[in-house]
Amino acid sequence: MTVEQTVKKLIKIQDAYRQGNPVCCHKIARMGHSEFTPLFLYTQAIPHEDYSDIDVPGNLVHLDGLHLMVSWEFHGMLNDGVQVEAYVAGRL
Repeated sequence: MTVEQTVKKLIKIQDAYRQGNPVCCHKIARMGHSEFTPLFLYTQAIPHEDYSDIDVPGNLVHLDGLHLMVSWEFHGMLNDGVQVEAYVAGRL
């Protein structure tokens, strides 16, 4: 799912999401106008319980920056042409 698709889905379920995920909602709201900072991505899910349901062969998995990306998109900061620095670890 792209960041744009994620935000569209969150908007549709925002009341339920806010109740079920208050920490994430707070992060997304708080980071709404944060400066662009690098994202850290990996080429596969890392072996940790938080990632146990993720199976995305051929895609990238966030290590750090998910809430930032969602917040930037939610607040209209990821317009056409915007470039965000990212570091990718793992086998390409």
